[in-house]
Amino acid sequence: MSNSDWDDNERSNDSHGEASKSRREIYAPERSEPLDDERREAADKSLLAFLEGYFKPAFPLEWSQDHRDVIEILQRVITDGGLFALAMPRGSGKTTITARAALWALMTKRRQFVEIVAGTETAAKKIIKAIKSELSWNALLRQDYPAEMHGLHQLRGDNRKSGGQICNGEKTGVVLGINEIVFPSHKYSPVGGAMVFATGLTGNVRGPNHTKMDGTVIRPDFVMLDDPQTRESATSPMQTEERIEIVEGDVLGLAGPGQSIAAVMPCTVIARDDLADRFLKHPQWQSKRCQLLPKFPDNMPLWDEYFEVRAEGLRVEKSHYPGNVWYAQHQAELEKGAVASWPARKEPTELSAIQSAMHLWYRSPSAFAAEYNNEPLDAGRFL
Repeated sequence: MSNSDWDDNERSNDSHGEASKSRREIYAPERSEPLDDERREAADKSLLAFLEGYFKPAFPLEWSQDHRDVIEILQRVITDGGLFALAMPRGSGKTTITARAALWALMTKRRQFVEIVAGTETAAKKIIKAIKSELSWNALLRQDYPAEMHGLHQLRGDNRKSGGQICNGEKTGVVLGINEIVFPSHKYSPVGGAMVFATGLTGNVRGPNHTKMDGTVIRPDFVMLDDPQTRESATSPMQTEERIEIVEGDVLGLAGPGQSIAAVMPCTVIARDDLADRFLKHPQWQSKRCQLLPKFPDNMPLWDEYFEVRAEGLRVEKSHYPGNVWYAQHQAELEKGAVASWPARKEPTELSAIQSAMHLWYRSPSAFAAEYNNEPLDAGRFL
């Protein structure tokens, strides 16, 4: 090979190297200030404002008072530390709220290492996937937290692009994996190296730590214990005891000596005296047990008539209309004495939240007692 050929190869390699570097380079953010100062300032101070300002599609209905109470306690626990168990009716968004509260904790520097612990590893990965989606595609979040988000949204959810990412020629260390997220480290970001890690309760819970680009070692300081039991474990006293020991012995010791930990347990009571039921009664845990229908209607025999009319309409006319007409005519008497905790929760074909809750109850009183009212029935007991 001639000298000129060697020179051509060197120039070609340099050219490829520069091209590769250019593709990996994210440079400085276009701006470091929020697009909407008022929205960002409100969100930094208030978890409720953060949820309403950046995640409206995830929360399309008006909040219930239970939601507002839970969000207020979440903010206090994230800010000051502490333990909080919250049982909410199925479909109330407890996991969705808590996962985005974890983002608030990181983006506002209240916490720097979130560990998600769920009943199974699959469930934990599902939660971290939702967080990754927000970090990759949430335009409003990117507009108001441009420095914190810089380097994340460029990946477009693809972790394969993370390894070589550089900012002004220096590696950012960003990770967007299936069970971990590491915020990029660069001079523009106030939260560089913050981390989210996900695992199942019976998996690799104990002792995770993360070494940031500057050599600082961090350990979990906010734990999201999302439904840390399965239906099988909830009905097994032995499995329940094992899982309680893991929570108390392994999970709550994650922060290490001299550090305060914030732990939040969104849960559903599946059986009397299961893990959720016991932590909701634990004297060292703040707790809130929410019910979809805290008070049932006074005139239950009239509801039997309604369900007969509704069933006939569905069977003969294949329509909700006959049942709704009858319901509207007797609504005051049907709903007398009843209280629905979330007035906005109803289907388009339903007339009220009480009607909606009673439809769920009629389908299965025992399932409703556990999954929607968080007070499972005793064996053989029926409403």
